[in-house]
Amino acid sequence: TAPASQSRRCRLRFQVRDTGIGIEPAQQSALFQPFHQVETSSTRRFEGTGLGLFISRRLVQLMGGEIELQSEPGAGSCFGFELDLETTHTARHSPAADALQGTRLLIIDDHPTNRKVFRELA
Repeated sequence: TAPASQSRRCRLRFQVRDTGIGIEPAQQSALFQPFHQVETSSTRRFEGTGLGLFISRRLVQLMGGEIELQSEPGAGSCFGFELDLETTHTARHSPAADALQGTRLLIIDDHPTNRKVFRELA
């Protein structure tokens, strides 16, 4: 990525990695087709309609990117894409922040990860 002072654009990379079943090379090209599922048996272990990756690919294409797939059967998969995005100038401090300064907030959440995130944001 280029600093905003040098360019009005930046390149962002997004990746999602899992340690699931992986995808055989022969099935990878069809994976982004509508209603395609890796496991098609009547006793399949995974749910879904087979539209998620098709929709994701289309959205990324509409933003000028392309989804990449790296997968190893039995070891998982990594889906990623890069986008060139225009940078914007945003204020580091907003008037709303002044109005909320010193305000206390009680957040109740039973999920440990969420509690950790809220503590770090405080």
